Amino acid sequence: MYLYITSRSDPERELIKAESYAITGVYPDENGIAIRGDNSQSDCKDYVDVSRSAYVKLCMKIISKSEDLPSLYTKLGEANVKSDQFRVSVIKIPHRLKVNQQEIMREVGLRIEGKPDLNNPKKEFLVVVTDKNIWLGEILSKSDGSWMAHSQKIQHYSSALPTRLARAVVNLVAKPGDKIIDPCCGSGTLLIESASIGIKTFGCDINPLMIWASMKNIKDFGFNVPLAVIDARVIKGNFDAVI
Repeated sequence: MYLYITSRSDPERELIKAESYAITGVYPDENGIAIRGDNSQSDCKDYVDVSRSAYVKLCMKIISKSEDLPSLYTKLGEANVKSDQFRVSVIKIPHRLKVNQQEIMREVGLRIEGKPDLNNPKKEFLVVVTDKNIWLGEILSKSDGSWMAHSQKIQHYSSALPTRLARAVVNLVAKPGDKIIDPCCGSGTLLIESASIGIKTFGCDINPLMIWASMKNIKDFGFNVPLAVIDARVIKGNFDAVI
């Protein structure tokens, strides 16, 4: 089974849930935790890389689940986990939980056979503590946060979508390898986010100035996206999605 942790924000709650489902196939609970492979929401037990996500922070493979720390330590001791160059981290959800994170990291580390390496770990183990359950797992992927750099565009317009929202929108409708078109591409915010995660992207706009702005922004970030000045009503072609 795999555990995913998402961002938590009341104004963006539905968007976060939608992106989580689009990428992982499961919705997060009120703590921003989604479990894949427990048959509650999805029968699929395959690992999903979350590096392209805007709101899904990480994915970890679950090693053990317990209701309290003593049980976690006992199960971990019986699991015979081995790893060289590892690091242990702890996340509390919510943050107000009163647990000693340093003590948890120490106790878990003592039960993993191998030498820790806090600076350059080959594996990172994570303990997720909530008020009801505790999970221990190995982190497999994290959001790379690449969308953050895309907010610094050389041609910026106040009407453009925020880059994080744009990344989430792209993830809702397409996946790497798909072919999509933005018929009103503006300054290219959606085009940049889709191209950056391996989607075949095409951009159009009826305004030549917007196509020029898109071209400048896309080139500045090192992407190659076909662009055209055209009325959206006369566009022809086959695409997996229109954004």
